[in-house]
Amino acid sequence: MTPNSGWQFSWEVLFSIAGCLVCLTIGELVLRARGGGGEAWEGGYRQRDFYCLFHGLTVGVSLYAVVVAWFATVQTLVLVAYAGWIWMGRRRVGAGWPAGPGGRPGFGGWKWYGSIRRRWLEIVAGCLLFVCLFHLLPESEYKQNDSFFYLKVAEAMNTTGQENVHAINNEYRQVFYGVEAYHYFEIWLNALLLRVTRFCLPGIASFRYIGYTILSVAWLFGLLMAYEQLARKRAGLAAVVFCLSMVFFLPDIVDYWPWLRHYVVYAFDNNYLERPNFRVVYLYLLPLLFSLRGRPDFRDVVLYSVCWCVVSYLCCVVLIPAVVLWWAVSLIVRGGAVYRGFLRRWSGAVLATGAVLAGFYLLLGNPFLPSYYSDSPAELVSYLRHHAYYVGTTIFTSLAYVAVLIVWYTGWFWVFRRQLSVGFLRENGLVVLLVAGIIPVSIVLARTLSFQDNAYQLAFIGYIVASVFIMYFWFSMAANFRAFGFALAGCLVFAGGYAIRKVWTGQEAFVDITRQNGRIVYGGRPYSAQYLAEVSDFVHGKSVLRGGYIGDSSYYSSLYYSRRNPNIYFPPLTYIIAGEVGNNYEFSLSAAPDILTGLIKAPMEAGYLGRAIGRSGFYQFEGQTRRAHLDRAALIRAFIRDRKLGYLIVTGEGAMRDLEGLPVERRYRDVSTGEYFLILK
Repeated sequence: MTPNSGWQFSWEVLFSIAGCLVCLTIGELVLRARGGGGEAWEGGYRQRDFYCLFHGLTVGVSLYAVVVAWFATVQTLVLVAYAGWIWMGRRRVGAGWPAGPGGRPGFGGWKWYGSIRRRWLEIVAGCLLFVCLFHLLPESEYKQNDSFFYLKVAEAMNTTGQENVHAINNEYRQVFYGVEAYHYFEIWLNALLLRVTRFCLPGIASFRYIGYTILSVAWLFGLLMAYEQLARKRAGLAAVVFCLSMVFFLPDIVDYWPWLRHYVVYAFDNNYLERPNFRVVYLYLLPLLFSLRGRPDFRDVVLYSVCWCVVSYLCCVVLIPAVVLWWAVSLIVRGGAVYRGFLRRWSGAVLATGAVLAGFYLLLGNPFLPSYYSDSPAELVSYLRHHAYYVGTTIFTSLAYVAVLIVWYTGWFWVFRRQLSVGFLRENGLVVLLVAGIIPVSIVLARTLSFQDNAYQLAFIGYIVASVFIMYFWFSMAANFRAFGFALAGCLVFAGGYAIRKVWTGQEAFVDITRQNGRIVYGGRPYSAQYLAEVSDFVHGKSVLRGGYIGDSSYYSSLYYSRRNPNIYFPPLTYIIAGEVGNNYEFSLSAAPDILTGLIKAPMEAGYLGRAIGRSGFYQFEGQTRRAHLDRAALIRAFIRDRKLGYLIVTGEGAMRDLEGLPVERRYRDVSTGEYFLILK
């Protein structure tokens, strides 16, 4: 089956539709169990149907995770929060379990398919739209690389139940067992989908096109719900187009003036379509913001705070100090008494959530393997001492940058609709406080810890909050404008800015890495058609493949240091094979000096990579067989036998020398990149 065949596309759409319908059904059961009934809520059926999809998705995935991991998963906390939310909700409404025929416990005359009956056409259209969109506008190469890594984690969680990022290594050595903090929700979702889709689709297709389509349909439902609630009008066709334009929202001007990059460092490159791993952050932020409107129900606020903290540990890291900070401010500022009591209770709830998560990872974590990130206070102090000016200026300029963009996108309403804008602040005071707390906290943490790889992603949380707040504000202003004109202006602002930036930066057409090598490796030289055909002949008809790859210093010298991580990134051919088979994995057999080449004067980068190498399957195997005093060639042969590898991807003549004496059945060489593909006996 070719990666873009009509059959594969049809399966992707059908599985996406089925997934949404199942989530709606589970959500109906959850709301009914809490006493929500089948009737429309105060906000109408649109609001109820979004929460059906949201709760069904959350509870369904969490239940699957708890069953597979035997409760050794962070999703256990989500189910505990839901149990409390349902129990307190039933106490509040004073409702018992609904009665069935003859007074027996049951669900009475309630129809489980209520939301499905109302929304099936929207779900079909949404799934078709997003599957097409993800095919036509693939993410950048790095994000596609990341999706493959998430897929490997999901496959291993299905087979071992271990909630960590060691992927297939969990299947071979228990030294890899133990939980680690990460963003597991969408990975568990795709692990569940793989149980069904593996019979007819490559795993990477399921991950990129089905799981993220379900999340995106839920996000679109949330935007439509937000429009109806805040604009106080029914979402017609113009509103649907307006909400769709927000999917493309990328409020960024850094690439128009490159000198800004030096001071802002990272900006809004985390638009909803650009970074798949942050899509759940968008989705779970929306109910949290809505729970803070008007006179908030503390039960709802706690549930959505817990969910947002769990979907990504980065959210937990920024939410806790933001809420506690505002509570502290309310104690010393005149007028703080308005929110003091609520902030005190909320601070207690998020601190308890953080304590539970910290205890979970301390008790069930892995004490044997090094973390990717340094936890040395001395290293942090040393970095801040030598880079104080850089850290300080980037904090200031990043905060100013975000403030300017928020004012730019919302300030027009303050000029022309001042009374309406003031009313927005009065009704959404806690929403504004949360946004005003998270943005500076996330930026300060990201800049302070910027010597750690991926610490910049903390700032992305603040940027996401800023983006969603701008959308939220626009929805509130829509009540005072005609739907068509407002939607047209919104499309120009939200979708137009995305299109202009893509064309300006030359990113309008990223390479689909499941079909060809991109721009990062081998200087962007594409594989030859003959080489791809030869490899395709070998992998054709196989469902599970295990191989390895070896690169010498010439391969790694041109790569950014984090792109050399042997546990996360793979050679380009790995991703092409993934587009044709259900399950493939290539172990890194590269020598540590080759991976670290050129990093002598970069101790922090070398330290990160050194810890990454220490977590790799090959390094751990080498440590276990060290007493045998094997040379490198013998060690590689022993690893190949232990893992039952069927092929190797080799780059560089230095790497080929390590394979002398290795029994090879066939070998192919790519004339464009110089890469070898060895089929082992």
